[in-house]
This record gives sequence, structure tokens and C-alpha cells, in this order.
Amino acid sequence: MIDLFTKIFITIIIVILLSFIPTIFWINTNTNFPRALHILRENGYRYIEYTGYKWFKCAHEDWSHTGFIATNIITHKRISGTICCGLIFKNCTIRFD
Repeated sequence: MIDLFTKIFITIIIVILLSFIPTIFWINTNTNFPRALHILRENGYRYIEYTGYKWFKCAHEDWSHTGFIATNIITHKRISGTICCGLIFKNCTIRFD
């Protein structure tokens, strides 16, 4: 039989763990649309639409995973992909779907 102290301790641990779930979710769903917009415009894409966070499209060291759909101004073809950016030392890369 579990005593009162153990029940209180387990309840406190559960509350602490549940309070970290939104933080963990925010860290894993980080996007940076203004930076992605700048990268795409520099590389000749226009009519850019933001499609949100893209799971499993970037490397594990990438900080932001920003999905997009855009039009190439030279070929006029519509493409989709992800802009993967590092936090400090890694530049952004464009990954196409």
C-alpha cells in the first residue's frame, strides 16, 4: 500500500513533467518564416506560401524546419519543400519535396 508521502511525491512529479510538454512541443515545432522568405526570394522564388512545420525533413541539428510552396521566376514551375536553418553556426538550406 502506498503511503500519503509517496502519493504526493508522485503527483508533484507528474505535474512537473506535464508542465514541460508545451515547451518540448514548441522546441520541436520551431519555424522561421521571415528568414525562410528571405532565403527563397534571394534564390529566385516568388508567390511563396507558408505550409508550417515539416516533420522529419531536416537534419537533427537544424533549429527551424519551415515548409513552403513557391514559384521559380525563371521556369515558372511550382515547387514545395522545406527551409532548414541552424541556430547559430549552420546556414539555411533549401530541401525540395
